[in-house]
Parts: sequence; structure tokens; C-alpha cells
Amino acid sequence: MDSNNSPIQGDFLVSHFTDGFYIVSDVNSYTIVYSQDPTSDLWTIKEQQSHFSFNTNTQISPDPVPTGYTGGFVAVSDYKIFYSSTGAYNDFYLMDAFDYTEYQAWGVVYGESGWIVKLGKIPSGTISPSSVFELYVLAIQSETQYSTPIDINFTSYSDYGLSYSSTQKKYISACQSGIIQSSDGTTWSVVNDRFDYYQFVNLVCSGDRCVGISLDSVVFDSANNGQDFDEITLDDVTTIQHSFPVVSLNNGDPSKAIFVIGSQRGLIYASNTASLWFSDGAQDSDSQNFQNCNQILSIEDTLVVNCESKILTSDDGINWNAETYDIDGVYLESVCGDSDSLVGLGNENEIFSSNDWGEKWTQRAKFTLYPNDNFILSNLIRVNHFYIGVGSDQWINQSNNNSYIPVVVSTENYKHWDVYASNVYIYDVVYSKAMKLYVGAGKYGVFSSDDYYDWQRLFSCNMQCTDIVTDGNDAILSLCSNYYDDKIDELIFVSADGGGSWKRIISPCQTYVPQEGMVDEIHCNEIDYVDYLGGFVIYSQDPSGLMFYSDNQGETWQKVSMPYAARFLGITSTDSLVATLTRSVIFSGDDIEFEGDTIQPELYTQPTNSPDQPTYSIPPGFLLTEPLDFESSFEVPTTLPTSFDLSTFDLSSFLNNQDDQDDQDNLSGGAITGIIFAIMFCLVFIVIALLGAALLNKKRKNIQRRNEQTKLLNDENAML
Repeated sequence: MDSNNSPIQGDFLVSHFTDGFYIVSDVNSYTIVYSQDPTSDLWTIKEQQSHFSFNTNTQISPDPVPTGYTGGFVAVSDYKIFYSSTGAYNDFYLMDAFDYTEYQAWGVVYGESGWIVKLGKIPSGTISPSSVFELYVLAIQSETQYSTPIDINFTSYSDYGLSYSSTQKKYISACQSGIIQSSDGTTWSVVNDRFDYYQFVNLVCSGDRCVGISLDSVVFDSANNGQDFDEITLDDVTTIQHSFPVVSLNNGDPSKAIFVIGSQRGLIYASNTASLWFSDGAQDSDSQNFQNCNQILSIEDTLVVNCESKILTSDDGINWNAETYDIDGVYLESVCGDSDSLVGLGNENEIFSSNDWGEKWTQRAKFTLYPNDNFILSNLIRVNHFYIGVGSDQWINQSNNNSYIPVVVSTENYKHWDVYASNVYIYDVVYSKAMKLYVGAGKYGVFSSDDYYDWQRLFSCNMQCTDIVTDGNDAILSLCSNYYDDKIDELIFVSADGGGSWKRIISPCQTYVPQEGMVDEIHCNEIDYVDYLGGFVIYSQDPSGLMFYSDNQGETWQKVSMPYAARFLGITSTDSLVATLTRSVIFSGDDIEFEGDTIQPELYTQPTNSPDQPTYSIPPGFLLTEPLDFESSFEVPTTLPTSFDLSTFDLSSFLNNQDDQDDQDNLSGGAITGIIFAIMFCLVFIVIALLGAALLNKKRKNIQRRNEQTKLLNDENAML
């Protein structure tokens, strides 16, 4: 696949490489949950942490990581030095034997003599851009073997450029005197004295080639270890992040390794020959349209990307049309649709539709239901010719306790929406042609339903299934998690018969062992079916570039070869190409390549028993068009009519419909007295009921106004 667009500002942090070509362009700690009892509500957060923070000036060495390397890692970040024996981000610790009040650590590189760290001795007075530092180096051989700071008799402004030529076996850096080199890292000499050109924020060498980035984002490219540099102009690039350039590992010909530079606006340039650079992305005017994109889908043969305040469409994955929308501060969290219209879910629980590919949007529904409710729609899906939204509603009941229910909103024509109570928290839905049922991924497993709100469990896990996809025929795969033995297992539930039977396999993401220096624990977040390829893919939003493909319903998987370690946000296809959205680039092409051995996943044999499904306060299928205030423990009779509203219950009609015909039997005085007493009791009950209804009506007055507005909006939509 080719990188045809680099759409958004995004990931510009530290990088690591292995035998493949990886750019880890963003590193964040991620969160997992932990509990001694997976069925309890007492979950705590366990975070992966490091002793230092990653930023654009962070350097970790060696980089690229040599094949089979096990020698430890040295990092420089925030002007300090850190060491790790494994390269895992949460394994670095501060090397505190050095005086960081006297020296700033600027750069680190790994060579045959070990690591060399470039130090600037802090001058007296206030540090400014014009401050001149005396240059020192540290020689580090291992975790416990290192030198004291060594004066190399050169001075420099703040300059982080330091690298190593594997062909010349020399360390290379820059200073006020020009480009300097050293065979042992401690004794340095000038090889290029054009000092006015060289003040680097980063310098990277591979073989005889070196590429440096200056403070003002000028690119300098050398084919002879820095003895001569050409100044390179990259079209439309104004700002280059300090973590670039990055370089691939090329053991056969290091000088032909691929250098990559990314700009602040998402443009990517690549080069494997000195002074020859090629854009691997969109032009600057196009890249500005790709801000904060979070979703890619295909509608027939059109690619659609949902970005911040824009909808982008393309027929070829290269040329994109941008439609900017302005909906009073609302942004679309997700979109779906067909060839006639796009339907979007707004961040304020609003539904919008567009008949012109996103140029104009019409509000179709705004879900408010009850005052002070926490009503949330988390996903909007088009399935089986219906639009289905899934979410939840939570409120404080009359006993001042939390009440909550899962909810489903649905429509067939996107103009009139109904809100139903559900019996299961569902996160994603597909339709099974084989069973003629909806199949949903939800809390505690996979479920089926013939009406998308009353669900029966098909297969269980003790946590949740978050994503589910189908090939449109009999294959259904769902991404699930299960807690066992003090850890969370990542599973794929697989059905080959439309949901009739299931098996659990361990996700290839969980068994994948990353190379040293990469993200040490990788979690796959999404699973999709790519119609053009005829197979399923599972991928990660971690900065790992990890995606696996299966064309046999999950029986085997292959790792997809990607040019850099991006965060994957989505993948789709048309009749002629595949397109993948990441946080920093869109890939599109007519094929994908694989690397590594075929993976045959293991069956998961640990217990997946889950708690019984809770009984919520409102029965599934109840149409939530009027306010309700049931206690969360109150069992609503299943005979309650759809849209039942106590405030509109006609009591007089109820009395008039009673059988008041005289059956001509003579009644005794006691019977008459009993009847009178019964009538009086009924009248007292009726008065109490009417008073209660009046109180409820008063309480619901504002809410009914909201419902009337919603009904008026639906009526207006019906006429459009």
C-alpha cells in the first residue's frame, strides 16, 4: 500500500526501529484495569509508567535496533540520562551519578565503543538562545560502567546533533567550529568549518550518509559523513519536529537506508539517496483539511473520512474533496449512511443527516428525555437497512439512588427516531442472514435479538465485547476481553455459521512479541472486515503499526507490513482499493503485503463465566417517549403497554367501562353496606391516585415540553 495522504497534525515523538521500517511517532502511557474479583464493581487503574516523559527532544539509543540486540538502552530526555536493560518504556530509570545542575544532556548515540552522550556545561547566568556552552561527553559501556564528563575542547550553542557512521566507524557532531568527528568519542577534530550553517536539533547518520535538522527547520543532507552538506528545500514544509529525521535499518547497504522527515502539518518526505527527497503525502493545502480525523468508511465506491468540522470524500484515495460544516459548535463523533444520505451522531446526542456528502446538515433528533439525566449515545450503526444507536441513560430516582438502563435508538428512514429501553449494554451490532437476527457485542459477551433491544446471550466473557463484524454471509468475529489470573486476556470470538456456534481464540496481538525498544505491551482495539480483500483485519491504536489479516475466518493470521508504526483508526475498501486511516497518514492501494510467519492462534480454554444479566428498572422494548421515575429495584410488569404514561391514564373511562347493569337480584342490607363501603374505599383510592397523578404531572411538566418539541421536530422531518 502507498502512503497517499498524510492528513493531520499528530504524532511527533520518539522513534524506534527493528528489522522492519518503523516510526513510533507517539508514545503515551496507556491504562488497563485491575481487580481481584472481575465480577465486582471495585476496579482500580494500573498504568504503565516511565521515570521520564517523552517529548520531541527525547533520544533513545541504539536506534535503529540491531538485529538480535540485547545490550540495553540509554535515553536522553529533559537534559537527563536514563538506562534500561530491556528498552521497555516503563523500565528506564535515572542514572543519578551525574550532576545535572552542572551539565545538560543533549544527545546520545551508540557505536562500537558503546554509548557517547553529548553534554553542555551550563554557563553562569541566565540561559538564553545566545548562550554558549562548553562541550563535554560521557562514555557509557554498560549499566555500571561509565566515565566522568570529558572536556572535548569545543563550544556550542544549544545543539542536540550527535550520530555515528557505521561505515567510517566515527562519531559525528556539530559545534561552533563546524562539523566534528571522533573515532573513540572522546578526541574530536573539525572536518567541516562552515560553522554558520550548523546548529542541529537532530542529526542522524546511516553508513556514509547523514541528515541534520536545524533550529529553523532547514534540512542538511550529506553523502560523505558530514564533510559536505547540501541544504534541502522541502516544498510546503514550514516546521519540522525535533524527532525527525528517522531512518530504517539497512544492513546490506546502510547508506541506502530510508530517511523520513515529517512536518508539523503532517507532510511526509522520504529519501534513500542523498539530496533526493520525495513527498509521500498530500500537498500542504490538502493536508490542512485532515485535522483530527477519527473515522474512515466507504459508501459504495466513495471513501468518506470524518474529520474535525469536515467531511472528506474521494474516489481514488489520492484526491480528496473537503466539505466544511458548521452546526453551532457541534462536531460529528461518527457517521454512517448509504448512497442517498449521510447520517451523523453529534457530540450533544443529536442526529443529523446530509444529502450532499456533508455540505449541509439537517437536525433529525435531539435526545434529552429527562432533565439532569446522563443520556449518552456511544455508537451509531447502519445495519439491515436500519440506523441503530446504542448507549445508556442514568438518573437519580425518588429514593435519591442512581438508576440506569441501556438504551437503543432506531429508525428506518433517519427522520423519525424511537428510543427503547434495552436489557443489555450493547456496543456494536451486525445482522446475521443465517439466523435472521441481530448479533451484538456487549457487556459480558455476544448476544442475539430479533428486535435490537431484547437480547439473549450466545457466548459469554466476564468483561465485555466491544467490536463485532461480519463478512455479510456466515462468518462473524467479535473482539472481546476476559479477566483471568491477574490479567486481561484479549480474545476473538468466532462463528462460522452466522452466530449459531462459537469458539474463542487468543488474539494474535496478545501473543505478538515486539522487538526491543518498541511498545512493550500492545492492545488491539478494532476488528474489521475488508470486502475488497475478502478477509478480516485486527489492529491497534497503540503506536506500534500492528495489524493482522486473516482470509479464513480467523483460523490463521498474517502480520501486515506497514512502513511505519502508526496508530490505526480504521480501514475500509471500495471495489478497487483499500484505504487505512491512521493518526498521521492515510494509506491506500490495491494490495497489502505481509511479513513474518503465519500465526495459528490458540483456542482459549480459561473460564469465561460471567455474572447473570442484571434486571433493569424498565423492561426491554419500552418506548421512552414520556418521563418515568421508576425505582431501580422496582420490577415493571411485562404487560405494561408500549408508551404507557401514568399521567394520561383515563380513570373516568376506566370507571365508565365497569359493568353497572342491574342483574335484578335482590341484595341484602349487609351486601348493600358492603358495596357502599367498597365504593367509598374506591373513591378514597381514586382521590389518592389523582393527587399522586397531579404531583407526577407537575413534576413532568417541563419534560413533556421537551417531548413535544421532539415530536414537532419529528413531524417536521417527516415533511422534509
